[in-house]
Amino acid sequence: MSFPRYRFLVIALLTFLAIAPCAFSQSQGAKSLQLARIEFEGLKRYTREQIIEASGLKVGQTVNETVLDEAANRLLQTGFFKNMNYRVRAKGDQATVTFQVEEKADKGVPIVLDNFVWFTDEELANAIRGEIPSYDGTALETGNLTEKIKAILQRLLQEKKLAGQVEYMSSANEAGGNPEHVFSIEGVKIPICELSFTGAAGITADELKQNSKSLFNQDYSRRFVVGFANSALRSLYRQRGYLRANFSEAPVKLAAASNCQNGVAVMLVAEEGLQYSWDKALWTDNTIFTVQQLDTAMSMKAGEVASSAKIDKGVHEVEEAYGKQGYINARLRAVPEFDDANKRVTYRFNIKEGPQYRMGTLKVTGLPEELAKRVTNKWKLAPGAIFDASYDREFFRSLGPNDRELAQALSKFSKTEVESKPDKDKLTVDVTINFK
Repeated sequence: MSFPRYRFLVIALLTFLAIAPCAFSQSQGAKSLQLARIEFEGLKRYTREQIIEASGLKVGQTVNETVLDEAANRLLQTGFFKNMNYRVRAKGDQATVTFQVEEKADKGVPIVLDNFVWFTDEELANAIRGEIPSYDGTALETGNLTEKIKAILQRLLQEKKLAGQVEYMSSANEAGGNPEHVFSIEGVKIPICELSFTGAAGITADELKQNSKSLFNQDYSRRFVVGFANSALRSLYRQRGYLRANFSEAPVKLAAASNCQNGVAVMLVAEEGLQYSWDKALWTDNTIFTVQQLDTAMSMKAGEVASSAKIDKGVHEVEEAYGKQGYINARLRAVPEFDDANKRVTYRFNIKEGPQYRMGTLKVTGLPEELAKRVTNKWKLAPGAIFDASYDREFFRSLGPNDRELAQALSKFSKTEVESKPDKDKLTVDVTINFK
């Protein structure tokens, strides 16, 4: 007759491990059983086979309390699980072990193997899976999996007698999004000696290469190369209406040139997509300007190439128009809607107009008193008037033609700073002009 035996293991938020009473009774604590079956309850993201491999257990082996504790600890150290317990059912000398697990809610963070140019991605993944069978190209932000991967990669370099030190860093964008686990080799030069493009038609490969000169003779980094392409080079495509253009990288190769020691040949794959024409703009939540006024400010015509540069300029002009009317916090949220069949794009703009601000006080600093008064008297935006966010630029442009003597006196000052300070409670803007 079978009977349950329990052992509970819990990993807390601070990686504190709490172990409950013994899985085996005191009288049979040292007794060994043959492992007949391994079961899991609660697996969602991971397969049974992956977790069995990670546990180190094998059906048919002899197990006891110590062996099962070690297996449970190995699973906890992967960082996959928030809570875990296991139970043992024995029938004769045969044991069935059931692990009851609660996976961590965190999504796996992508792993980037940045500049291991002597290996293919498959070779690197196989080397890691050789010691971490559950490896799937991601790792949670907690646990010791990244430490294990770093050690595996370092051993791989040593086995191949390659120079360099494997380094690890956690990376994210400025807002904390798109996190990555980045592994790279430091202490060895890997210059980019050759650069080629495939898939380029809307822009010639020569033009792309001409705009990529800054890559040459830099140390290779996959993240940097792809990031550069999807910033500087994609911008070239977007300016010509290829609004969904993207770049990826073909497997990097060691350069054949004898004058480029330890260098690499990089090939970038241009995924151009369609070239879009402008269809129309759709406006929502606009109360200050009519649709016709907003369309005029955007200055986009149906059928013309949907150049990102012109679209961005139009958005700027709309926000400028709001700023002239005191809506200094007005912002546009743009969502493009693509009609691939007709190669057209419609932009849906949602406008957050915000409150209207008025002119507050004007303060002029850095000038002799008399000269400061003359500048103040030239300022025509009176306190209480609707604030014009562009007025300071118009003000300085008008000083020279209207008062050459004043302009001559001010030319002795090399720098002028204008600070606009909004008061959210009073809905006013205080302006300080500082001459240096």
